[in-house]
Amino acid sequence: MDKCHIAIVGVGAMGTRFGAMLQQIADAHSLKITLIGSWAEQITALNNGLCVTDEQGNESNVRLAATANWRHAPQADIAIVLVKSWQTATVAAKIAHFLKPDGIAVTLQNGLGNDAILAETFGETRVFRGITAMGANLVAPGKLRFGGNGRTLIERKHPSPERLQLLVGALNAAGIPTEYCDEIELPIWEKLAVNAAINPLTALHNIPNGELLARPDLLAQMELIVREVVEVANAGDIKLSFPETWQIVQSVCRQTGQNISSMLQDVRNRRRTEIDAINGMIVKYGRESGIAVPENTVVWQHVKNHVETIHESSPTKTGQRIGDSNKGDS
Repeated sequence: MDKCHIAIVGVGAMGTRFGAMLQQIADAHSLKITLIGSWAEQITALNNGLCVTDEQGNESNVRLAATANWRHAPQADIAIVLVKSWQTATVAAKIAHFLKPDGIAVTLQNGLGNDAILAETFGETRVFRGITAMGANLVAPGKLRFGGNGRTLIERKHPSPERLQLLVGALNAAGIPTEYCDEIELPIWEKLAVNAAINPLTALHNIPNGELLARPDLLAQMELIVREVVEVANAGDIKLSFPETWQIVQSVCRQTGQNISSMLQDVRNRRRTEIDAINGMIVKYGRESGIAVPENTVVWQHVKNHVETIHESSPTKTGQRIGDSNKGDS
């Protein structure tokens, strides 16, 4: 029986965590796992052995197959896309070099619109949306610390391809709690609300997630951001409830109180943020629906015009490499 080849696209924190956990069960489940990206230092470290620290503080070493050679990467049955949202269009063209003609692409990225970009290359029937609440922190090239072990949801299309069923089974076997979701829009928008409320405010004020709850002014701003997200979602027939969504946002803030959001990590490391795919998409859909979204507009513009401009004009340590993604969640 031929092995199923899963390519993890992105060698940042989330791509590395998914790759490491799948590699642990690869032989038992007839899988071949390859990580693909363009961060040379990280790829070298992965091939030499990844040092993993789990939630209990236990350390282990995982040898991974990683490459920066997109054109000559092994042909893949499944591509799990875990790069930054602004990299998606460039990455889609690169994935086309190695994804089999009947292979599938699964996006677990932040923000909205990634699936549509991938579908331009692969067609809607081969692209599947999902979200993950897994956490990870890339301490240094080749050194990964696990964060939370939240669930992963992947949309189910009918009929569901055999490769998608295989992927869901493999993720669960690897210890990544994964479920099918028939109505993926709702959880995607719930996660969007979380990211829209937490990420830009932590980036603008240079604070961990939990500090937002301790600041009445920022708590009030978060609430207004969430109200706007809910209003825009409802205009598009996404049945978000404000009380439930607001509770989710506050709960995530509490549970991840010490975490540094992915957007703040990007700002501190002088990398481009995902603000366009998060608050920027709320602004876009708000305009299309005739709904005013002043709070989302303000944070979107401030991150774009102030924070990103300052950091993009400074020398960068790591550069903006395809595959150099960070934590996939707040």
